[in-house]
Amino acid sequence: GFCHELGAAAAAEAFDGVILPPMLVPEATAAAVERIRLACERIGRDPAEIRIAASVVTAPDLDEMETKAITAGRLVTYLQYPYYGDKLAQGNGWDPAIVGKLRDHEQFTGLGRAADLTFHRHELLKPAELLPDEWIEETCAVGTLQECVATLQRFRDAGADEIATYGSTPMQNAGLIGAWREREQG
Repeated sequence: GFCHELGAAAAAEAFDGVILPPMLVPEATAAAVERIRLACERIGRDPAEIRIAASVVTAPDLDEMETKAITAGRLVTYLQYPYYGDKLAQGNGWDPAIVGKLRDHEQFTGLGRAADLTFHRHELLKPAELLPDEWIEETCAVGTLQECVATLQRFRDAGADEIATYGSTPMQNAGLIGAWREREQG
């Protein structure tokens, strides 16, 4: 994808905008933005012509169970995919041994397909216990509205032109959208 040289080159050649994959840490987001912008410069294209959106899983002001289901359930699904999960862990600087333990969880024995095609996100909470809390804290906007706004700002500071909230519902994000707008006006 756009997080690697070939994807960045394709974006520079052919796209007006890209949406980065969810569950990137801000540092991995910054690296992807830089690759895309440099790829534009290499071909003489103005890097500002490509809008880059960071996909950030959000769980604002939600109870612990719903927050975990939205965030950890989603992360389990992505890490469970062999190639994608490996690249995600590598780009974020995460321990591949933990990813391996997750994939070897007894719940996935003989599954043969993506976890979210078989299990509801709430059913992925047991395997999610293998993941460090920091992985969620680094990649997702969770907690109070102000904590979520601060997290989203970290992705903007990493170079994303826009934020695409992901994982939770529009109703669950209504307060966050309001707080984000207030931040822009303040």
